[in-house]
Amino acid sequence: MSDRRADHAPVSHMGSGRMVIAYLGLALGFALVLAACGAPPTTSPVGAGTPSPAPAGPTVYLAAGSLYALHPSDGKQLWRYSAADNLATPAVAGGVIYTDDGHGVLALGVSDRGLRWRRELGHLVRSAPTVVDGMVYVGLGYPKDTTPFGAVCALRASDGALAWCHPVGDPVYGRPAVSDGVVYFGSTDDYAYALKAADGTLLWRSRTGDAIWDAPIVADGTMYVTSYDGYLYALGAADGRQLWRFRVGPMPNGTDIGGGIVYAGTNNGGLYALRAGDGAVLWHQPLGTSVLSVMTTGGAVYVSAGDGNGYAFGAADGAPRWRAPIGGFVAAPAVVNGLVIADRCDCTPSASDTNPNGEVFAFSGVDGSVRWDVHMPVAPMGPPVVAPFPLG
Repeated sequence: MSDRRADHAPVSHMGSGRMVIAYLGLALGFALVLAACGAPPTTSPVGAGTPSPAPAGPTVYLAAGSLYALHPSDGKQLWRYSAADNLATPAVAGGVIYTDDGHGVLALGVSDRGLRWRRELGHLVRSAPTVVDGMVYVGLGYPKDTTPFGAVCALRASDGALAWCHPVGDPVYGRPAVSDGVVYFGSTDDYAYALKAADGTLLWRSRTGDAIWDAPIVADGTMYVTSYDGYLYALGAADGRQLWRFRVGPMPNGTDIGGGIVYAGTNNGGLYALRAGDGAVLWHQPLGTSVLSVMTTGGAVYVSAGDGNGYAFGAADGAPRWRAPIGGFVAAPAVVNGLVIADRCDCTPSASDTNPNGEVFAFSGVDGSVRWDVHMPVAPMGPPVVAPFPLG
């Protein structure tokens, strides 16, 4: 099996949902989205950044209250963009940065940080954006203690015009994956979905045993998604038929795929490496702590763990390579120029500090030694993203 996959990114988990209230309030929620469809994009300056020289290579983008651009070699801040509300994990494509402030989706020029457009959708934006073929896809939803509702919406990347929204029973927290003209995602209504990217038409849905909080992975005709019933599901991308499932343990957390192997972490069962074709266990690392995120590249698997450490294992055999004591909770790392870029949250603020803060670290991919670290005044909102600069 090749390593070809759809756009995806690990997303941290927040809780579980039940099917019993999956479609209550659906008509009301759909009406609100339709009402939002008719409104023009809201375009107004919401923040500013100070231009600075662009690096010759990739740039690290990070949401930590504001949106930051950091030089990967030393962590130097290239610029910061602030808005009225906290910004979330971005996506970068075609010289534009796409992010959200919880209430709307924003598009910023990479070179000047100028606001290209902002679109509100009538509901809270819950997932990070996915940008494919000139379209931006995001998940929406209200929390469980209000009207249960969720949706995936498609916006035109050039101007934020709303192409379509498809409502589902509960919020969509995981970043949608897009492959071969199909949008794949999971919802806390317990279902995995596939929609036609052109118009949002439902192609299929497949029920799991509990809420889906994580982003799916789509590779070589299969959708891989974890459910809070403790299983990793492999579903046929064409029809949603269950090909296999594997119990990784309670609260699965973080998946990635590479070289025909699916890597899955769980709340207390460590890290599993499963053969993508049939779910057979190739190796297992019992870490004795929760796995928060998983990422594989270059023959290694990088894990963010609840014990405050970052780990690296051999992708083929699970052999330990290094452990880096970070402290706090860390999100999914990114790898660039031989460095592993990860962030952490200090979620126990002192009496004099009312907001959790965090740091961004760069580790050697070879031995885990810290090359640089940068303090962030606000806790990072998600994983770092690496993209070329300038783009376009």
